[in-house]
Amino acid sequence: MSSAMVASDVLSVPPGPLPREGAASPGARPGHPLWRARPYRADVWLAIGLAVATITVTLVSSGRAPYHPPDAVTAALATVSALALAWRQAAPLAAMAVTSTIVAVNAAAGYAVVAVQWPAWLALFGCFSVGGRGVRIASTALCVMAVGGYALFDRGALTVEDMAGITMSFLIATVGGDAARSRRAVAAAQHAQVRGEAREQALAAERLLHEERGRLAGELHDALGHTVNVMVLQAGAQGLAALADRIRATGREVDLDAEPVDLSAGSERVLYRIVREALTNAVRHTDTGRIRVRVSRVADQIRVEVFNEGAGFASPVPGRGLIGMRERARLEGGSFEAGPVEGGFRVLATLPTHPATGS
Repeated sequence: MSSAMVASDVLSVPPGPLPREGAASPGARPGHPLWRARPYRADVWLAIGLAVATITVTLVSSGRAPYHPPDAVTAALATVSALALAWRQAAPLAAMAVTSTIVAVNAAAGYAVVAVQWPAWLALFGCFSVGGRGVRIASTALCVMAVGGYALFDRGALTVEDMAGITMSFLIATVGGDAARSRRAVAAAQHAQVRGEAREQALAAERLLHEERGRLAGELHDALGHTVNVMVLQAGAQGLAALADRIRATGREVDLDAEPVDLSAGSERVLYRIVREALTNAVRHTDTGRIRVRVSRVADQIRVEVFNEGAGFASPVPGRGLIGMRERARLEGGSFEAGPVEGGFRVLATLPTHPATGS
């Protein structure tokens, strides 16, 4: 058997958890017999394609002495061997047993090995890529049986070149399969880590959300007991102009375009705090770039936009500031979004001119 006939090093295995060590058949479900294992779709197509290739190669081979010329029997052996690869991952040992046996039977029947060896090497690759320790040991034993049967029954003289090819094919199949298994294990570990980090981030954001809602509820309760002038503290055009001046004092360029708008005291306070938080974040996270603040009326909504010019902004991680702005807008019956856009980072909020009551 020749190493040139091995293509297993380019095959991949489907994503998913690795089988437990010693598992006999990763594709067979617990409590179900091996013959009920369902093959993977990719392996079915592999088996069909390889069957066509092996039959073609087998039938066009010359069948020179001392081998029998190719006929229906050798074509049938090649077909069964190739189709067994449909269970390369669902039942790797079964596929290995069938393909190995056919290699020995093919030699005993007096036919040249030609392409009938291909499925055996691919089955060995599958055992090492998806099987546990027991599967790998058993598949190695089956491979030794196949090679032994070939060496014993083959009518040709077994040369050093033949043995070197067999050895190389064995190494490619086993080492390549084990490497595929390792890559999948690493990918699974990385995927689990990413999912864990995302879960922790979501839990942290949820905690912040609950804290912010509680704090806003407390602020609302306190505000009901104070006068209106306390509720509108630092709100309005003068308050926004003062904010812009404070940011300019840090050396940043700020453009403020605020149309006169008619809002309730609560909405004015929300508008002011969203702009203040957005400006604070812009100064905190960037050193340069023009900051544009726009307050305008669109239909029955007030549109508040703070745009920080720049490049390379990452998607924001939910924190107290973003969650607070979003909750303030929501409680007033509006909407809020923040994130990188073309040319910079944008904070955009909308507030109704007649805010919802009982939010």
